[in-house]
Amino acid sequence: RAHIPQRGHVRISKRKPAPTPAPATASGSAKASSTPASWKSAHRIARWLSLVLDSGCTWHMHNNLDDLTNVRPCGDIVEDANGNETTCTHMGDLRVAMRSTRGTELVITLRGVRDAPNFPDTLISVDQLWEAGRVDCVFRDVRALFFTKNTQADGEPLTVPFARSGGLYRWTVGLLAPDSEGK
Repeated sequence: RAHIPQRGHVRISKRKPAPTPAPATASGSAKASSTPASWKSAHRIARWLSLVLDSGCTWHMHNNLDDLTNVRPCGDIVEDANGNETTCTHMGDLRVAMRSTRGTELVITLRGVRDAPNFPDTLISVDQLWEAGRVDCVFRDVRALFFTKNTQADGEPLTVPFARSGGLYRWTVGLLAPDSEGK
């Protein structure tokens, strides 16, 4: 089924981190997002998530309704890679923290995330990232998200790395605790 992504926006708040950023690999591509062991967040992280960046996914899909804020009903039907249909009864927003390639901590709200309790992974729609916030996902040897609407002091877009693991492109983020809304 063809679906048009819900238009929304990605809001970013920035904080300077305490530790240094992960260095680039020898090939020039950025390493995976900082891991819980090496990253001390300025926000209260409920837990760490390994999101799958999916170029074939129409909407962001998350498997735990309790993690979403601003929950509202929906009746969207999605088809997984095996042809199985799932009806999403709810959608909401997912607030996550991440680290840029330069070490800046970022907090974003992914809007219009569909609840899919039977999905084994959280899928992030590359198309929805672009349509909602002009976030460009570059695979190849770069493996980074480029926040084209949000630039650094030198005019370059904010860049957030991800990694390939087990044949999937994974983006490690910290799920913000519910009481971290305003932080």
